[in-house]
Amino acid sequence: MNHKTFKHILAKQKGCFRDIVDKIEELKRLNELLSLYLEVDLAPHCQVANFRSGCLIIQVDSSVWAMRLRYLFPDLLSRLRYEARLTQLLSLNCIVRQYVDVEKSQRTPLPSRLSSVGKYFLEDLKRREEHER
Repeated sequence: MNHKTFKHILAKQKGCFRDIVDKIEELKRLNELLSLYLEVDLAPHCQVANFRSGCLIIQVDSSVWAMRLRYLFPDLLSRLRYEARLTQLLSLNCIVRQYVDVEKSQRTPLPSRLSSVGKYFLEDLKRREEHER
């Protein structure tokens, strides 16, 4: 039986799929590089989200980590451009990861602004959906 590795199969891909794989590999490489230039306690809370038009977008776990990261931006930008040789890097941006509490969203009662007919309709729809599962 001839087993081909995933990497071998991907190497022969062209077009959109290949572009996506290349972008994922680029982001992974940038993420590893970024962690080398961040403080030890900050690095686990930061991840490269994207790199486009010369802007490295870094996603952080909370606004507290975002504040610490933004404080380091001038030095980090300089070090990444010169020490890491990312000459195409023009700017850094920081976004805070958004978490969704699924349990809380499932417990949220229907808004009281609904009319009784609207509320009945939505509850009936929910019962039907649960019954079909």
